[in-house]
Amino acid sequence: MVSCNSKKPLEWNDDIAKLTNKDLKGWLRKAPFKNEWNIEKNDDEIVFTNLDQVFPFMGKFKKFDKTPKDTKPVYQEENIVFQDDEWGDSFMYGMLLYQPEELFLNETYRESGNVIFSGTNAIHESYTASLSETYLYEKNENYKAVVYWVRCNYKSYLFGYYQQGQLVVEFGFPCNRNNQKEGLQKLKEINHALGLNIDMWEKATTENLQINPRPFSFK
Repeated sequence: MVSCNSKKPLEWNDDIAKLTNKDLKGWLRKAPFKNEWNIEKNDDEIVFTNLDQVFPFMGKFKKFDKTPKDTKPVYQEENIVFQDDEWGDSFMYGMLLYQPEELFLNETYRESGNVIFSGTNAIHESYTASLSETYLYEKNENYKAVVYWVRCNYKSYLFGYYQQGQLVVEFGFPCNRNNQKEGLQKLKEINHALGLNIDMWEKATTENLQINPRPFSFK
C-alpha cells in the first residue's frame, strides 16, 4: 500500500549523485561559513522568520512564481542560514528537480510589511531589492553559473547562482563594493568547498564583479 503523501522517487543524475552524495543539506553544510542558525521547529513550536526580506531572491524563480507550491516539479528544497561572525547573516540554498529545466531569476523584488514583525505599522512599510548581473556569467553544456550584486534595504550582497541539470544552488553573503577583494575570495572558497569547479570563478578578478549593463541571465 502506498500512502497518498508519499513523495515519488528521484531519478538521480550520476554526476549530481556523486557531487552531493545524495545528501543535499549535508553537502550545503560544507560551505565555508560558521554558526548555522537552527530555525527548524519542534512539533509544539511555531517559528516566524523574515528570511524573505533579508534574502529576497532565495528560492524565487520566474517559472514558479504563479505555480501552487504542491504542484511545483521539486523533489527537495533546503536552505541553511548562517550567522557568521565575520560575514554576518549568510545563506546556502539547494533544490533538486524531478526533471532538468533551466530556471531564471527575477530582477526585482517588492513586498509589503509583515504584521508579525511590525504590527499595525506594516501597512506603511515595503521591502524592495534589485538583482544586478556581474561579468561572472558562464553557460555551457554542463552548467550555468552567475554572480550577482543584490541591493536590499541599503545593504549589498554577493549572490551566486549555479544550475547543473536537476540541481540548483544559490548562496548569498553581505559584501560592500569596497570589500570586493574579500568577497571574491569567499566566492572562490565556496566554489572549492562544494566542488563546483567553476573555472571562471576560480580565475575571477575584482574587475569581473562590476555590473554588466547588458545582462545575459535574465529572461
